[in-house]
Amino acid sequence: MKTKFNISRFASGSLWVLGLMVLVQVGFTMADLFFLKRPVFYRQNNCPGIKTGVLLLNCLSLLIILGAACTLYFLFMNILKEKQWTSKHAWKVRICCVFIVFGFYLSEMGTLIANDFLKKPSAIGCPLFWNMVTGAYYAKNTLFNLVFQPGTWVLVLCMVLLTDLLRYTYPIKKENEFFI
Repeated sequence: MKTKFNISRFASGSLWVLGLMVLVQVGFTMADLFFLKRPVFYRQNNCPGIKTGVLLLNCLSLLIILGAACTLYFLFMNILKEKQWTSKHAWKVRICCVFIVFGFYLSEMGTLIANDFLKKPSAIGCPLFWNMVTGAYYAKNTLFNLVFQPGTWVLVLCMVLLTDLLRYTYPIKKENEFFI
């Protein structure tokens, strides 16, 4: 007998809110970079390649975070449907956590580049955006900022604890169901 896969109202609402937040943030960034006559944050308009690169990096990071969050949700729903936890599931949760942290890394890098070149005049002009993304200066600063943000540590700790909790509780649940 096949069970029907239902999404709870809370989970579907959470996914809708997360998706809406992504759209609002991308829309706000796009409006601030391209459409407003007097931008709110990014006031320097002399580097169009950097503006486009920051927008693309921001969109890419948000899509990675949204995709990993949806993958995590459907992974947990699949685990609940199968009623078993395997090491393959733990590996997938860890991979999703890595993707979420990578999305935060890209978002932080875009913010650093935008702060350096779009908020105030730059003394070095307008370098190529991809040279900045692949250069060591922004990679080190982004990693430094990401390591010292408490939100990143909370996310990683929650994923590790959740993975270990499910790994240890599913065998206990299976033993108890054997006696019933």
